[in-house]
Amino acid sequence: MDKKQVLIKMEQNEKLGKLNEHVCPINYNSMLKVEDNYNYLRPGFFNKIGKFFARELLKLASLIFSSHFKLKVYGKENIKGVKKAIITSNHISYFDCALIKKPFFRKKIYYTVGEFNNFKGIGGSLLRCAGTMPFSGNFEAMKNFIKATKILLQKDNFIVFYPEGALWWCYEKPRPMYNGAFMLAVKNEVPIIPLFFTFKNLKKKKDGSYKKRYYLHIGKPIYIDKQKSSSENIKILKEKNFKFCKNVYEDFYGKKLKYECGDININAEINNTIQYK
Repeated sequence: MDKKQVLIKMEQNEKLGKLNEHVCPINYNSMLKVEDNYNYLRPGFFNKIGKFFARELLKLASLIFSSHFKLKVYGKENIKGVKKAIITSNHISYFDCALIKKPFFRKKIYYTVGEFNNFKGIGGSLLRCAGTMPFSGNFEAMKNFIKATKILLQKDNFIVFYPEGALWWCYEKPRPMYNGAFMLAVKNEVPIIPLFFTFKNLKKKKDGSYKKRYYLHIGKPIYIDKQKSSSENIKILKEKNFKFCKNVYEDFYGKKLKYECGDININAEINNTIQYK
């Protein structure tokens, strides 16, 4: 699909209230399936070497794409002193992982991805070494995923989630969020750091789309309340995360948040990507 088709599909989905559905076709033929014994931590000497080079490439990609999209970051002071957290962001580009890296340049970041983004071949190996952590419909694999996130957070790392689920290219509005990121924040007693991308049109292209300037807004860490239950904390974290995104949207674009489908319920039940006991 070209960008014009993607924009039309996004508009159609918003009118239908399908705000978490994929708008681009998925190529499952390129997917490396996540099996029972999938090892998210990738130990071993050669993996360590691969991780080093892949992470250096990610830093280089961060510099290149931040320059290309003229990225401006607001709120970097909000992450000062935070040693570990779950990061949430709207999913607006194939390259937003590199853009997110910019304010966390000297920190180790891992990125959760859909299983269909766990690619075969050298490209997939590089992405895994750079820190991608694929979800899976396989229950045993997801048990390994949850164990790995616990270990990584204990070692003072950051893990990125895209709680809206699907990539919508440069979509300006915040969308309903899955519970997974907030469940794991509560389970591991770490804060949520909410991020939200906004855009300004620069130059119109031949296909009718615009070259855009990207802005990344970083919110203050959202901490759990140990006096409340897990379910209460999940709801509170998600509400505060969405409120941050809504406030950024309304302040940046100077208009109230409205959807073509009418009002949405951000606490409506969504089939969670992550489920655990």
